[in-house]
Amino acid sequence: MEVLYETEKKQAAIEQLKREKHWYAMGSVLVGCILLLLVLLFFLLWRAVRQSKKTASWASASALPATSMIAWVAC
Repeated sequence: MEVLYETEKKQAAIEQLKREKHWYAMGSVLVGCILLLLVLLFFLLWRAVRQSKKTASWASASALPATSMIAWVAC
């Protein structure tokens, strides 16, 4: 009788550890996805800022007189 009790107790502990392992794995996947999304967001924002600066420099160059435009393009 006591052996059966100990076996059931150990089985319950094993099941609990399996559940905890599953939750830790799912948490790790979730953290990894969040980090990946943050890196992607950072890259997209960086690219947008870089593109807007490039557009702004082209807009300011088009406002210059033609002679200045040639000098600007030569650089």
